[in-house]
Amino acid sequence: MLKKIIALVLALLMIVVIMVGCSTTHECSICGEVKSCTKKTVLGQDVYICDDCAKSINSLFG
Repeated sequence: MLKKIIALVLALLMIVVIMVGCSTTHECSICGEVKSCTKKTVLGQDVYICDDCAKSINSLFG
């Protein structure tokens, strides 16, 4: 009985992790790929920037 409860909890946890992970993917405004992006507001418009493009931009200015 304990093994069934643990299996159920793990299955529910996996479903929650999958649902949360998929909710943050957008099309990057710079490279156009669908990735996990950060939303930034620039001059009143929402811009999505993926982590790879953000690192490239930071390396240019930092």
